[in-house]
Amino acid sequence: MSDIASFDHLIIGGGIIGLTIARELHRRGERSIAVVDQGIIGNEASWAAAGMLAPNIEAHRSVEFCRVCSDSLALYPGFISDLQAETDIAIDFNTNGILLVSFNEDPLPENSGKTLSRTEINHLEPRVSPNVRDGVLFPNEGQVDNRILLKALRRYAVINDIRLFENTQITELLVKDGRAQGAVGPTARFSAASTIVATGAWTSLITISGKPSPFEIKPVKGQMIALNSSIDLSHVIFSPRGYLVPRSAGKILVGATVENTGFDKRFTPDAARELHVAAAEMVPDLASAKIVDQWAGLRPHAPNGTPIIGPVPDVRDLYLATGHFRNGILLAPLTAAYIADDVQGKTPSSERHPFLPERTSHAKTVNI
Repeated sequence: MSDIASFDHLIIGGGIIGLTIARELHRRGERSIAVVDQGIIGNEASWAAAGMLAPNIEAHRSVEFCRVCSDSLALYPGFISDLQAETDIAIDFNTNGILLVSFNEDPLPENSGKTLSRTEINHLEPRVSPNVRDGVLFPNEGQVDNRILLKALRRYAVINDIRLFENTQITELLVKDGRAQGAVGPTARFSAASTIVATGAWTSLITISGKPSPFEIKPVKGQMIALNSSIDLSHVIFSPRGYLVPRSAGKILVGATVENTGFDKRFTPDAARELHVAAAEMVPDLASAKIVDQWAGLRPHAPNGTPIIGPVPDVRDLYLATGHFRNGILLAPLTAAYIADDVQGKTPSSERHPFLPERTSHAKTVNI
């Protein structure tokens, strides 16, 4: 094992959550920041996502969760604008709207919007299937190219001397006298004044001073494909059958499966066929489009489906930012602000209580 590396702030997990936290801490004047990842920075769930920014798709979950999603979306224009200026990387971001639709016998998912008729939907998106029955437009929602966003966040880290450690597994958080001291893995040891765990689907695999983690985060596989198509869609289209995310360079992303297969990230031919069929059911002209890419990622799912963000009870200077499931891209700016507040000693507001570690049903008492 190498010598101990010491930092003021140790962030374990180099996805969108960890990288955005690092940037937020740096922007607030914090220095001596390290981000550690077991693989390549930004190459897991954040890379595999579709980049949808869709608070109202989650309206059925809870009022509190929909609110924090909306609050984070409100931060996005400034977040993207500032990051582009800081890194000189153009990030594909728009809020052209998300169209939630149902077909034939499909029920329209619960939502808070005004129902649109078939005629109104066809006016918005002429290529949508004639089998569309009704829908809702959320005009201020949209998407971001998550892979370009990750590239920009990585560049921000590099040019601002945030240390990035790749292919460095962390297996244990170190706690002494009720205070987090850092973390250790097979090939590295870190000491830190504050430790932030943003390891997504792998969170529960990290022990705390040799004891199992009390936070039950499970991986949920999502498979996706990209179609090469000249079809022009003005909106993200979301339905019970799947979703379509139009991207530049003539690509349309199609997602996504929901599978409980543990840490198996293999892509399957059956999933590709099913996703292509779903895409053609939503937009018939996509039946002839060619699949040009396919991939899978592991979403981090907590038992009640909402993220865990904040200080760990009974352990000072230890913070969790995990369990974002399919909203990690959307919730990154607000999560970063929350964690930076915590690290800098601000008391969490009452609106955060449903998402704090001690208030979630999936957290047991940490006895170290």
